[in-house]
Amino acid sequence: MDGEIAQHSKDTLANRRLIIRNLLWFLRREKFETVGHQELRRFFRYFHNAHEEAGGRWGNPQEKTPVKPSTVASYHRHIRTFFRWLVAGEYIASSPMEKIAPPIDRPDEIQPFSEEQVSALVKAAQETLTPKRDVAILLFLLDTGVRLTELCGLRRKDIDLPSRTAHVVGKGNKARNVPMGLKTLQALRDYLKEEKREEDDPIFLSKRGEALRLSGVQQLIDRLGDASEVRGVRCSPHTFRHTFAVLFLRNGGNQFTLMRILGHTDLRMTSRYVSLAQADIENQHRAYSPVDNMKKIPLRRTKAARG
Repeated sequence: MDGEIAQHSKDTLANRRLIIRNLLWFLRREKFETVGHQELRRFFRYFHNAHEEAGGRWGNPQEKTPVKPSTVASYHRHIRTFFRWLVAGEYIASSPMEKIAPPIDRPDEIQPFSEEQVSALVKAAQETLTPKRDVAILLFLLDTGVRLTELCGLRRKDIDLPSRTAHVVGKGNKARNVPMGLKTLQALRDYLKEEKREEDDPIFLSKRGEALRLSGVQQLIDRLGDASEVRGVRCSPHTFRHTFAVLFLRNGGNQFTLMRILGHTDLRMTSRYVSLAQADIENQHRAYSPVDNMKKIPLRRTKAARG
């Protein structure tokens, strides 16, 4: 496709290829001879409900979880782009996706880790076969709020230890520098001492010495979640991003700085965290109000003044 010409990121192109591959898998399974809006509606119904099938979504027994609204929106967007490309190339006369309304924009629920859950995950990471690497991954995710793709794309030259910053490339190939704290810096130093790296070498390596893939990090965090018995929250790399944002605001950070660190282009994206952090602060105050928790303050009820 023309994605390479438009200079989309490698991750965007890989995601688009995966989505089109899944669409083609479904069309072959259903033995459709043509693809119109009715067939595409059936595809999206399948996409919503396939986790309930015995064989899992796409015939994969491991695909047994419901899809998030953001994932549905991503599928709609990429498939629409694909059919528009077919129209532009005169492979088809019109796009059947134009009759498929985009999903309603409902932001995914933000549910961060608690401090106790983070502590349990780090303790579990200290017991793995690669403890220094795994602890460094967890602390880096939590302390910088980077996306999983940004973490896996890090090279040795991207880490500036003296200034405690990392150079990451986010969505749309947009680069930014993210700061890190002293504990994360120390964890990275401890990990990097294990093996010398050239400037272009990946930071996080698999046991075979290759660049750690997105699926490898996800599987690592899944295993740590099971080992630490973290429950009631989705144990994923993106949950660390949510947790970073909420804790940053709770600890006094402002939303404009947070927007820059997260690589958001719109303050509305960041405002979701502001609302959650504010609700968290209010709940904390209700529980720990200094005045409400003082038992000996002598307050007398006063009668309302009569007019």
